[in-house]
Amino acid sequence: MENNLRPALGERLRQIRDAKGMSIETLAQEINSNKSTVSRIERGETSVSAENMAKIRKALGIEKVPLLEHELQLYKDRLWVWNDLLEADRVADARAMQEEMAVLLDVPFEHDLYTLYHAIGLWLLCRENKHQQRARHKYDFRQYWRPLFKKRGLQGKHQILRPGTRP
Repeated sequence: MENNLRPALGERLRQIRDAKGMSIETLAQEINSNKSTVSRIERGETSVSAENMAKIRKALGIEKVPLLEHELQLYKDRLWVWNDLLEADRVADARAMQEEMAVLLDVPFEHDLYTLYHAIGLWLLCRENKHQQRARHKYDFRQYWRPLFKKRGLQGKHQILRPGTRP
């Protein structure tokens, strides 16, 4: 099982390192290692100890970013909790949870999580606006996102945020 996780983790680390504009040499210096070790980790040829993983996370500034599958699943579940808070019209609780979920903005390899974060964030803004201008008008955030999803080739994904549904 560990062999299946190594390439995915290494690729994720490489994508984050590239997104941050950091070279392999710089990362190796930050974690007191050599370039070949970092390269082997990114290619999935060697495993990473918990100590080195903590050093890599710190060097990349991603201490709270979900990298492992169980961490990603936790954030997927938390996204639906955030969605449920908005369905229950608990806007203050949803606003507080938005900060916790903001780490998903540093996950370039999980496009669905990134998109859902922004969709739910927009819904939160709409709900806050609804509370501020309760008598004026009703705004359905899905009408705004539907063309955006279609433009990016994500037909049908807007439906997963309908109340009472799950992916």
